[in-house]
Amino acid sequence: MAERCRILSPAKINLGLTVQSRRDDGFHELSTVLVALNLYDELDFVADSDGGIRLRVASLHDHEQSRSEFPTDESNLIVRALRALEREIDHELHLHITIKKAIPIAAGLGGGSSNAAAAFRAASLLYDLDVGEERLAKLAGSVGSDVPFFLNGPSALATGRGEIIRPVSLYSDWWVILIIPPFHLSTAEIYRQLTLTYRDTKNSFHVCGDEEGFFAALRQCRNDLEVVATSRHPELFRYMQQLREAGAEGAFVTGSGPTVVGVFREWPGNDTVETLQTRNEGVRVLTAQPVDTPDALVVQMVGRSS
Repeated sequence: MAERCRILSPAKINLGLTVQSRRDDGFHELSTVLVALNLYDELDFVADSDGGIRLRVASLHDHEQSRSEFPTDESNLIVRALRALEREIDHELHLHITIKKAIPIAAGLGGGSSNAAAAFRAASLLYDLDVGEERLAKLAGSVGSDVPFFLNGPSALATGRGEIIRPVSLYSDWWVILIIPPFHLSTAEIYRQLTLTYRDTKNSFHVCGDEEGFFAALRQCRNDLEVVATSRHPELFRYMQQLREAGAEGAFVTGSGPTVVGVFREWPGNDTVETLQTRNEGVRVLTAQPVDTPDALVVQMVGRSS
């Protein structure tokens, strides 16, 4: 049995998000394009002979509230994913997990879901599980709507409540600046305040594999949740305007927020990042690109006993 596994789990952004209807189960039917970014958390998994599931934080990004916001108990999505897997396979797992967090917490960048997907992948490798991708995707969807995406390729069309994933080929030679505000937005509250005035059947972002088609689609896409997010925090408009003034081809709230994304054709430069940071007290400003690996998750190391 493999003893140790290291996985990089990426952040994600949404390109367009169309909310089509409210479902009987309380969720919403939606359509969105998800793109994994090379902003990674690093997770080390060690299989023990006993000890159950133990999660330890080695380091966090520099948000001053992060440590209290990142639980290591049964409420963490990593632990919840592994508990769901234990029930599915009817077998107890003994894993010691150490995480180095780089993805901002509760920023709408999918860090928790990405971590959960990494836990599914690591446990499958370390315990040589024959769960099957379809079964694993269904299990992942029960933990969180975004989790199945991270078990697939780096870009995908997500439908249903976000858990139905169809990988797509997308032009990916571009940069993003992420402006992470010093406040959080509740996804559930954003959806509750959304007024559905139409019933689109497709995501507003048209998937394009070529450069000009991609940027044309970017300029036309919309996020139905953005109107709610900006009504609660009008400063998000200011961030978007500043990104456009800095040369962004598109600027938008990703998902239910609060992170604002600016998409650039080329590296925007350190001066741009520093200017945005200086102009907006309390925010974090990060840069990233779409991942260039076949899978969203990056398995860096699998060690086996002799």
